[in-house]
Amino acid sequence: MSKVSVIIPAFNVAKFIKGAIESVFNQTYKNIEIIVVDDGSTDATREIVNSFGDKVMHIDQSNQGHAIARNTGLKVSSGRYCAFLDADDYWLPEKVEQQVRILNEMPDVGIVHCDIKRIDDEGREIKQYPRREEYIDGKIFPYLLMRKGHIATSSAMFRKECIEKHGLLDDSVRDWGSEDREFWLRICKHYKVKYIGEPLVIYRQRKRSLSRSRSLSNIIKGRYWAIDKSLEDVRPLYYSWFLKRSSYSAIHKEVGYKFLWKFDFKMAKKHYLTSLHCWPFDRYPWIGLVRSLLKIKITPKYN
Repeated sequence: MSKVSVIIPAFNVAKFIKGAIESVFNQTYKNIEIIVVDDGSTDATREIVNSFGDKVMHIDQSNQGHAIARNTGLKVSSGRYCAFLDADDYWLPEKVEQQVRILNEMPDVGIVHCDIKRIDDEGREIKQYPRREEYIDGKIFPYLLMRKGHIATSSAMFRKECIEKHGLLDDSVRDWGSEDREFWLRICKHYKVKYIGEPLVIYRQRKRSLSRSRSLSNIIKGRYWAIDKSLEDVRPLYYSWFLKRSSYSAIHKEVGYKFLWKFDFKMAKKHYLTSLHCWPFDRYPWIGLVRSLLKIKITPKYN
């Protein structure tokens, strides 16, 4: 039975960490090691993790960010397969079993991920866009790069050989983020991805999470960085150029849409124009630009 290493980075998550750990204990698949990397918490996180005794490997480090915490866990992990679990998320009982079965049966698959159910701080479900499987299953590198597909960090399991062959997370851009996306992109260039269309992860969308505390300029820098790094070795050059320009465009199209439904038409127009400057052959930024110019209010059906 293949061992699975679960790495949980934790920073001031005393409210949630017990539920995350218990969701791993409650898995139907049992050959699991749990590694919690406490990234300099100042609340009761440490005491809660220690209450599990030697059932959980607990590593303390000064606050250095999620990427370094995940890398710390990966370096000491001993499983054939690895998975990240954010400390404020939790898994449903069959997640690990289903993912291990696929990785055992499909040697050309490097990552298995699944659908998620989003909740807010109070546990209320948040509606989300339906996911198109052609963008998240198979050879998905270009779709992931152009933001047509996404891999939720707590939903993914991957082979340990992926990091042995292609490296750990790049932890050099803590202020920008996007380390997870670049990591998935790097693996997707070499392996197929398998998607399970069943929500096996409860993802907590917190108002004050790390990803939501970064400035917009840093978020955009991080997304540009992930694209640039992912395309360094992609050939032919014309294909790399097409992917880069259309991916830049997708970033600003996405940001423009968020400003549009916040009724900030000035910022929406700015980002739609930037999107069209990067790649003018997508009709959706044109539609968004017209809406921003005419100040047409929209109400999103999904978050």
